[in-house]
Amino acid sequence: MFPYTYADDRAAVIDSLDLNDAVLVGHSTGGGEISHYVGRHGTKRVTGLRCFGREPVLSSTAAARAAGGAGVNAASL
Repeated sequence: MFPYTYADDRAAVIDSLDLNDAVLVGHSTGGGEISHYVGRHGTKRVTGLRCFGREPVLSSTAAARAAGGAGVNAASL
């Protein structure tokens, strides 16, 4: 299983606040963490990602996305 990320915690907050059309912002490692969120939970409540200070590692494999790993091309949101 992919190592724990904050993706599930972030999803719980976004869901409990009933946020829609959110723009997730991450700096440094946070860029990877927001990519993990979208890879694991999709874009239903997210309209954009903004990563500063680093580019997230991108993967085109469905297995990486399903495991909650980076696998989202932020430009496609």
